[in-house]
Amino acid sequence: MRKFLLSIIIALILVTVPATTVLADTSATVTITARGVVVGTPEGLVITYIENTLLQIDWTKGDAAVNTMVRARYGSVPEDRTDGYLVYYGVGETATDTSVDIDNTINTIYYRAWSQNAAGAWEDIGTTNFFEEGAMTLLFFAVLAIGVTWVGTKWRFYGLNLMGACAWIIFALYVKGNPPLHLVEGDSVHTALLVLLFGVGLMVAIAGLGRGISKKQKSLDGNFEVVHEGGFGFHMPDWMNDAKGETQVQATRRRQEETDDYRSQMHRALHQPRRRR
Repeated sequence: MRKFLLSIIIALILVTVPATTVLADTSATVTITARGVVVGTPEGLVITYIENTLLQIDWTKGDAAVNTMVRARYGSVPEDRTDGYLVYYGVGETATDTSVDIDNTINTIYYRAWSQNAAGAWEDIGTTNFFEEGAMTLLFFAVLAIGVTWVGTKWRFYGLNLMGACAWIIFALYVKGNPPLHLVEGDSVHTALLVLLFGVGLMVAIAGLGRGISKKQKSLDGNFEVVHEGGFGFHMPDWMNDAKGETQVQATRRRQEETDDYRSQMHRALHQPRRRR
């Protein structure tokens, strides 16, 4: 009986005493990382000029990309996949934009491309590039005006100076209807640029007129030479001056000497000394 009571007491003690938790000296931290769907941005967005109404856009698909969307906007980069106008959406890596008109606008057109994977997820960064429309036409008029002005200055021929002035005025008229570098038509900077271009054309015309006038001046040796003073006059290019390749001064001096020789010969022929009988 005594052993039975002792067993019951021991069992009650084991039940009522709380269990002791044994901790290790160190603990481990377990980190669980969940990865979402990954799709890379398109690479190497290249804009190629084909003709005035056609640009070609090429790229390389991003990692895990199935589709690519390309959008464009004039003046600034498309902000998202609803901004600007749609150029392309599909599985390819090249597209064409036929909505451009290079000759009739000078605004910059910006392109942006995004990738989409097989699950329909998009990446939001995208890849951008731009094309400066009208730059080739603008460059043509600038080179034309500068080139004709340089030739006119080189040959000192007023007709070429007049053509150079007209080229600058045509350049200014083009800039007036097609403001470059994102300028707003009619604003202060655009107006100042027009005044500058028209002013250059006017100065080219005045410089051609005021290159100098020819004036004969008697030198110490008794011959006449041509000097130039400020004023208005016309100058022929050197290759039209004389077939012998002489300058204007040399040709004038030679003609004067020939005239003087001819007069001397005529004078001697008409005034021969009388013979004594």
